[in-house]
Amino acid sequence: QKTPRKKLATLMQHKFLPKNLLKKRTLLKKKNKQFINSLKDKCYSDTVNIKQKAVYAKDGP
Repeated sequence: QKTPRKKLATLMQHKFLPKNLLKKRTLLKKKNKQFINSLKDKCYSDTVNIKQKAVYAKDGP
């Protein structure tokens, strides 16, 4: 049989667990968003570079 103090501790753990998990999830979401945005930026800059190269190729001899 658990002592009242132990019971309280487990209750507290259960109470605080979801909050921590939520925090982690939001952090992960933020990180994922940043990652996706950086990828988008990279893709955008790549396409711009390719387009510029294409323009240069057209203008060239």
